[in-house]
Amino acid sequence: RSGTNVILVENSDLVGIGTTSPLTVLSVQASSTVASLVVRQVVSANNGAIASFYDGTTESFTIDGMGIGISTTTPAQELSVVGDIYVSNNTATTTINLHSGFGNRGGCIELEAAASGTYRLYINAATPSLVVEVGSCQ
Repeated sequence: RSGTNVILVENSDLVGIGTTSPLTVLSVQASSTVASLVVRQVVSANNGAIASFYDGTTESFTIDGMGIGISTTTPAQELSVVGDIYVSNNTATTTINLHSGFGNRGGCIELEAAASGTYRLYINAATPSLVVEVGSCQ
């Protein structure tokens, strides 16, 4: 029914799906091992976001056909973050694992500075050695 309100919730009301005690504006709860919430965009030709999350009026998290964007509405890779990344583990050694099953080059870290160009850091499995050189990981 285009243009018709099927469900209307007033500003102070809480909506519960699978619960009679919603904790916030929208609470979704599942009592089984299946996903609590599934979002599916059925028009595959649509180039828009599948899901967008806002902090006030700023779109802060986007899922589209290309990937997930944090602080960007146009993710360039499977995960694109505009800003700093903080990784912490209070119970063990914090680990970031980069794995590539392609050739002799393992996971690659690309460092880019506007004034000095692009550098890549990777492990050459053939020698084995840590390599730092000019160039991109792609």
